Formats: sequence, structure tokens, C-alpha cells
Amino acid sequence: PSVVVGGYAEAFYQWNLNRPSNGITNFRGFDNRHNSFTLSNVALDLNWDQDDLIGRVTLQVGHTPSTYYLSEPVSAGASGANASDAELWKYVQQAYVGYRFSPALTLAAGLFLSPIGPETMAVRDNWNWSRSNLFFGLPFYHTGARLTYAVAADWAVTVAAYNGWNSVVDKNEHK
Repeated sequence: PSVVVGGYAEAFYQWNLNRPSNGITNFRGFDNRHNSFTLSNVALDLNWDQDDLIGRVTLQVGHTPSTYYLSEPVSAGASGANASDAELWKYVQQAYVGYRFSPALTLAAGLFLSPIGPETMAVRDNWNWSRSNLFFGLPFYHTGARLTYAVAADWAVTVAAYNGWNSVVDKNEHK
């Protein structure tokens, strides 16, 4: 059995030459606090792999997770069903479980970090960490299921069905 616990923290200092009176740098997705040291995201990660059962849960807190979940759809509650919105999900960066059918074939379901683009929410995994406005326009996460087949040691083919992007709760008719 293999269980790995990890984590990371993102911090920065920003100075805006325009010196905004409210301390906010407009039109910036992440680095938007003038003249401030900011602990923008702290994440705690638990990753396990035991007897072909795999899983991962990464929890996060800070002002950056609120930005990640800005476009999370609002789904009103009703009797017997709670409401779902960004406030409910922003503390979860990723959470999934899966099963390895063979050394090459794995099926997993849950909340995944997006494979699209040169950056990802987990800054420790980025070769290019900028938190630019371009990154702000990319998908951050997907909820659904994915089937991965390893064709070589460093190459895999993945087929997935997702709710869409940046939506934990499905608000569309198409996957």
C-alpha cells in the first residue's frame, strides 16, 4: 500500500504602480492585491494506491480558490436537496477514486484538474507558473469519469466524459 501526504503554499507580494486607493488591481484574476504580501493558496494533498484502488483528495484555502470557482454554476436547492455553488466547492481542488484493471488500464471518477493548457491549479506541478490572464481564461477543473491507457512508460491515452468545465454540478444537457 502506498499513501503519500503532501502540500504546498502559494505566496506573493505585489505592487501596482497606479497605487489604487481601494488596494485592488482590476482586471487581474489572481494577483489583484496592491502593496500586499498575500498567502493566496494553501493546499493539503492525500494520494493513495493500494491493491489497484487509487484515489486523491486535495483540499485548499485562500483567495485564489475563490477565483478558480468564480464560474461554478449555481444550482438551487429544494426539499431534500441542498444548493450547490462556488462557496460549497471552492475548498476542494481535486477529489477522485479509481480502479486499475491492469498495469496499463485505469478508470477513475470524480473532480479532476484540467489537462488543458500550459498551467494547472497545482503550482508545484507547473513548468510555467505565471497565473496570467491567459490562465484565467482556461478551464481549471472537470467533473466526470476518465479511462486512461498507458501505451508506454511516459505516454498515455485518456478518454473522458465530463459535465463540461468548471462545473462540479451538471448544468447542461451535453457531456
